[in-house]
Amino acid sequence: FGKGIHFCLGAPLARLEVRIAMEILIERYSDIRVRDDVPVNLWNPWAMIGANRLPIEVRRA
Repeated sequence: FGKGIHFCLGAPLARLEVRIAMEILIERYSDIRVRDDVPVNLWNPWAMIGANRLPIEVRRA
């Protein structure tokens, strides 16, 4: 989200949204795994570690 003068004003809201979404996801699904039969599509690993596509498999709680 940046630093100093370039800090994103929406960062606290974005973090709160992610926290709420993750809590709901973990509450609803008992088993969350990254699929090993489909490759992960990485996003420019030289600049920042991330994934464009992360195939997952979930099971209801």
